[in-house]
Amino acid sequence: RLKIAPINQVKLFLAKVFGLLPQVILQITILMIVSVFVFGANYSSNLLDNLYLFFMFLVVTFTVILIGAVIGLYAKTNPSVITFPLVWVMMFLSGTYSKEIFIDGLSQYLPIYQMQEAAFDLAIFSRYDRANIVIIVCLILSLIMLVIGAIGFSRREEQ
Repeated sequence: RLKIAPINQVKLFLAKVFGLLPQVILQITILMIVSVFVFGANYSSNLLDNLYLFFMFLVVTFTVILIGAVIGLYAKTNPSVITFPLVWVMMFLSGTYSKEIFIDGLSQYLPIYQMQEAAFDLAIFSRYDRANIVIIVCLILSLIMLVIGAIGFSRREEQ
């Protein structure tokens, strides 16, 4: 129904992507609150660091959504079929499931490993350097994906 609606397809793409932000905010908020109050997890020692960690998670999640949306534009299949196995393998090789799984020369270059290290540096040591790099890289990737997605949707509109 949305494809045949009398709305610019670029606006439709942007609305679909940005429309997921409230859901992402809610998911991250629930995850952080439940993990603190139910499981006794400790993130950062102060509110500012916790908010920055929340912001980093938000930017990373938004970037992943955009990458999936762009893959979905060009792939004939559901983008989850492509992205989920790739993310799971990267998580496995990054030590997400077990810190003992580390392949020197590979693990430290994976995006998930970089994000984990940035989160630990921020939460434990209040160091923002790695978190800033993760956020900047994700924002750049998001802008690139927004442009590619807008171009892809506008080409679909012309066809």
